[in-house]
Amino acid sequence: MPVPIPPTPTPTLPPLPDTRDTRWLKSTNPALYRQIQELPWVLDGTSVLERDTIIWLIWLQQLVPRNEKAAAEIIAMPFLETFELGDLQIMRGLFDAGRTGQLDTLLANPMFRGGITDDHVLTISIGAGMAYSRADAEAINRMLSPGYADIETVAAGTEFSPDMAFSVVRTGLPAQPWTLGTMRDSVELVERVMGMPLPVAHVVNVISEEHVKLGREGGHQASSFNSPPKWHGKKDTREGHLMQEHIVHEVAHYFWRGHMKGWISEGVARTFEYLFGEEQGLEPMTYANTRGGCQVYDLQMLDDVGGLPDTPEWICVYYLGAGLWIELSEHLGVERFGEKMRELYLIHRDELWPRRERELGIEDVRRVFATESDIVEKHWSGKLNAPENRPWDEGMVHFSHNLIRWDQHPTYDGEFVTFSGALLGDAVLSSGTIEEANNDGYGNFHIYSVNGSKFTGNISPPGQNRPHRDPGDTTALEYRLEGRTFTVRFRFPKALGDPSDYLIDVWGFQDQSRTPAIWDARDRLGYARIRVE
Repeated sequence: MPVPIPPTPTPTLPPLPDTRDTRWLKSTNPALYRQIQELPWVLDGTSVLERDTIIWLIWLQQLVPRNEKAAAEIIAMPFLETFELGDLQIMRGLFDAGRTGQLDTLLANPMFRGGITDDHVLTISIGAGMAYSRADAEAINRMLSPGYADIETVAAGTEFSPDMAFSVVRTGLPAQPWTLGTMRDSVELVERVMGMPLPVAHVVNVISEEHVKLGREGGHQASSFNSPPKWHGKKDTREGHLMQEHIVHEVAHYFWRGHMKGWISEGVARTFEYLFGEEQGLEPMTYANTRGGCQVYDLQMLDDVGGLPDTPEWICVYYLGAGLWIELSEHLGVERFGEKMRELYLIHRDELWPRRERELGIEDVRRVFATESDIVEKHWSGKLNAPENRPWDEGMVHFSHNLIRWDQHPTYDGEFVTFSGALLGDAVLSSGTIEEANNDGYGNFHIYSVNGSKFTGNISPPGQNRPHRDPGDTTALEYRLEGRTFTVRFRFPKALGDPSDYLIDVWGFQDQSRTPAIWDARDRLGYARIRVE
């Protein structure tokens, strides 16, 4: 009698990393769970980046539960035969395409016939960015068509990422080689401060009117980011400076994004703008932490009201968040600040994000910055942005040569505004001298609204009979210009209303050569706020 052959036992495979998502997959789709277990690079244990690649794959499966073969087909593609850093970037991109319903469009593109390979990091990032921006299939395929976009790529590794590649993708725009250099400088700064490599293999910046047509001039996707074409110009211009701070902001989002409070992710990204601007010597107002109309008093109040995208409070996550992080960086110094930020980020990456039970928030900031609790609590609940606590010229997007010494900031007594000051340096008023300014005074003192920086009127000297064309136009009761000092008193125009905040701008020339640098005619010498309450 033949001896029966026992069945071959099913090999025992190591479990996937224990996360909320792997537990979900094991209970809902054990076949897919096992398929991931059998990947060669999973069998020998998983690193943090490999774990994250698995999670993005599971998220993709969660997006398309009625198309279970989608994730199974992706697992079998060549790019996942072994693990490289670019695989994580590809998975992020596929998820972005999946959550806008364009995964099938992306995978059907002829260039991915035969499956996605390790060489497709750039093209997946471009196509996924278009899908994330809610482009239609035609626009996605057009952007991926050979020759449609101009692509500049350099392999210019950094200290922490020696194999990093950088690409600028342009449509209908001339080359600006400095953009690639700024991208690398941004990665160098962010990695140096964080003390760790960026979790991507290829930094991709798309600058195209295609995104503007979709209503997205700039923004970060999971695998790439796009930049406003209107800033694509010479480096040493206002637009060039704005592009530089935008690039470092978006590069910082490769670390700081998702599953954390907005005042952390956006505030930290804006703080990197500040650090980059300091290092690169950009125009200070380019990276200044501007209030932009935020009326929320502090971070606690922001948490209470929500501070969500597409709400009036969203601007506050940038302003209030950066206020905290910039002060901490200045207090600790960049090196020590970076050590603590890395600690905070690792709490997010290793403890909170895999579990997704809550977002990174104030309790974690208090834990990491326990020795700086006075600064943290001041920004959390100290009402720094309440009207009575704002500095005179805080957060104003006004260009100024700071050539005015304010002896009396503008004060409002319920009817009149009075201010006085002196010219500094070689500044002059009007077309030449103080005497001439008495006659030409309509051009020396202006009223602007704080929110929106809108011009509202001129302050004219007594006896001048100019027509009043703006609601803030007014004639001063007192208008003394003596030597290099001035004193002005005028009735505040009721047409402007109150309570509100306004600015007094002082206009003239920065020196006798009459070569202004801000406007073609007069130049802003200085400004200060009026509190009308």
